Parts: sequence; structure tokens; C-alpha cells
Amino acid sequence: MEAVPDGASRSEAIASGADAGSFVLFSPDATVTGLYKEALRSLRAAGFVPKAAKWVQLAPGDTDRLYAGNRSSRARTWGDRLVDRLFALDLSLAVVFGHVTLPAREACDALVSLKGPSAPGNVRPGQLRWDLGASNRIMNLLHTSDDPRTSRDEAALFLDREEILHGSGIDEDGQIAGVAMRTDEHGSLFGPLRLLSLKERVVRRCRELPRALVSLLAEERQHFEACRPTVFLPSIDSVLARQRAALVAEGRAARRADAVFLHLGNLPSSEEGAKRLVENVRALGVNVSEWDALTLECEAHLRATDDGGTT
Repeated sequence: MEAVPDGASRSEAIASGADAGSFVLFSPDATVTGLYKEALRSLRAAGFVPKAAKWVQLAPGDTDRLYAGNRSSRARTWGDRLVDRLFALDLSLAVVFGHVTLPAREACDALVSLKGPSAPGNVRPGQLRWDLGASNRIMNLLHTSDDPRTSRDEAALFLDREEILHGSGIDEDGQIAGVAMRTDEHGSLFGPLRLLSLKERVVRRCRELPRALVSLLAEERQHFEACRPTVFLPSIDSVLARQRAALVAEGRAARRADAVFLHLGNLPSSEEGAKRLVENVRALGVNVSEWDALTLECEAHLRATDDGGTT
């Protein structure tokens, strides 16, 4: 469990003797949920075998180096800032894989294909990001290197030549040891499930506010529960409209709740709008963890962008 070192000299050392194999970095949305374990099983089934592994904590400078090919020629974007926040939330898992039959170039290509694209609308069944439920292009579970040279350079950010040669982080059964995560009570949820959880917490808090809202929510409880298996932020619009109508005359607390419901019913598509949404929810006295805030902003980012994304 280490901070990321400078990988320049490591890359040269790896090139001089240790095959870097195919490099994968599982991001915190995969590690805190345990989804990296499912991914490892799928990778093994596809012929990928872990050669070395290390749990690491990334800082913004580390992500700049990891994504240097994307970031070095342009100004920092909203997506870059969200990626930095994701990797700062908890530990990531860096793994170097070999393949039982494929040479390095073909193994890298096979790994990229198995991973799937970062844009959720472009993934398909059988790809890891589809099968494991990656919900947006920021919280997309894992990064892989595009080719053997990039794999060597990126692996060198985390592991040195000796660690790869001697199978650091891999036990005698070929397994990667787990590690305790620094997560909150909702750490097993992310993406749509986290958003639904937050919406329900807002609703519960609003039940404690104006009396008219309490009675109206009680009246609509059965309808809300019936919608719950498929409900998402823009859903139950008719219920929210009636809630807003009941809130108009209920004073300051009601106006805060009204603003939150307006935002929850129409998720903003700008960085500033997403931050205002988080502030409005917190103003109600609802606990919004860093995971909650990041998930909301990632969903807003998804609405604002049409292509590409960090992979």
C-alpha cells in the first residue's frame, strides 16, 4: 500500500529485462465494491494471469503521469478533475498480467477489447464494463494500457523490475491479497444505486420538514414503492410536481426542498450546476459523502459530454 513513485528510471529497468506484460489499474469504484475480484475471474478465464500486483494510493500528479498521453497537450478539464477525485477516494490496485498463449501486442489488444470503451452507451455484453455495470465514463472500473510500450511505462509508475520478476503481491496460489478499504456505510453502492440511495435520503429528510409535504409523501408512498425497482433521477415526475406545488407556501425550509427536488428531477449538465445540487442537498441536512458527490457530478458530466473519455 504505497504512494506512486516516479516511473522514469523504472521503465528503463523493466525494458532491460522484465517483461511488463499487460498493465491494468483497477480504480477505487472497483476496489471498494469488490468488483475487481469479478474482473480478475473474467480475466483469468480469458487467459490472463497476474504476474505482480500492488495496492496504491494515487494523487493528482500521479493521474497526470498515468494519463499523460491525454492530458499533456491540453488544459485540465472537468473530466480530469473528476478522475483525480475518484482516485483520491481510496486505494487502487495495479496489476501486471501475462497471457497463457498470446504475445505481448496481441494480449494488449485482447485486454482493451475485453475491457470495453469508457462511454457507457458503447459497451456490449461480454465486456467487463458492461458485465460489471460501469455507469459512466469516469467511474468505469479499470484502466488498461493500449500497447506493450505504454504498458511498460505505466507499470513502471507502480512496480519496479524486481517486483515484476519476483511476482510481488501474488501468493503461492497465484492470488492477489485483498486489503481493507477506507469507505463509508454506502461504500458497496455506486452509480445509479448511489443516486437512488441519496434520493431516498432527501425524501426522508423532506418528510421531516413542512407538514403538507409529510402528508403528501405519505399519500404517494405506495406509488413510490411500486416504482422503486426502476426509478431513477428523472422518474416519478408527477409525484415531484405535486410535491413542489405543496411546498410553495411553506417557508424557507420548503423552498430549499423545492430547489433540491427541481435539481433531482432534472440533473444539471454543468460542473457548477452539479456542485450547486450537492450544496442544496447538504443544506437540507442530508449527509452527502464524497462518493455521493462524485457520483452525482459524474452523472452530470455524462449528460454534458457526447464522446470519448479516459480509459
